[in-house]
Amino acid sequence: FPSHDTRADKEKKNEDTFNGSRRAMESGRYIFKADPGSLKGYRYQKIDKVKRIVPYEPEASVIRECLEKYAIGQLQTLQEVRDFLIRGGIKMNKVKFDTTKFILLDPPYAGYIEYLPWNITLRKGDHEPLISWELHEKILERYHGRNYRKLKHGKHDEDFSLRKFLKCEKCNNNISGHRLNYRDWE
Repeated sequence: FPSHDTRADKEKKNEDTFNGSRRAMESGRYIFKADPGSLKGYRYQKIDKVKRIVPYEPEASVIRECLEKYAIGQLQTLQEVRDFLIRGGIKMNKVKFDTTKFILLDPPYAGYIEYLPWNITLRKGDHEPLISWELHEKILERYHGRNYRKLKHGKHDEDFSLRKFLKCEKCNNNISGHRLNYRDWE
C-alpha cells in the first residue's frame, strides 16, 4: 500500500532530517556531497556505522601537492591551479573556477568545517585533513593578499556586524561596507 503521510508528517520528517544534519555538523562531521562533482579528493566510507569522509587516492595526493605548490608560489593563478589539477586527473568544469576556488579556500581540506547559513562556525572536523591548518592559512593569505590576516582578525565594528555573514549570490565573496563622509556625497 502507498504511504499516506500527511503534510504534517512530511514537515516533521524534514525538520528531523535538518536537525540531525545540523547536530552532525556541530559535532564536526562533514555532511555534504563527497563525490566526483563536489568535494574532490574525498569519498564517504562507513566507520563505526557512521558515514564519514576519507581521503580518496590518487585525487587526494594530487590536491595535496597542488595546495602545497600554490602556498609556496609555484602555482600563481587560478588557471595554473586548475590546469595542474586537470593534468593530475581531477575532473573540473571547463568554464567555471568555482571548484578551483573551493579547493583553495574551503576548510575541509585542512580538517575543519563551517557552514554559516546554519550558524555552524569554524570547528575541527572529524575527518583526516589533506593539509595542515597552517598551510591553509598561508594559502588564504596568498589568495586574498597581504592584508587578509588583518581583515580577518580586525576590530569588530558594530556598524558592519553582518559583514562576515553576507555573501554575494553571484561570486560567493563576502559583502563589505564603509562609511561615507559628508564630502563624499558632494
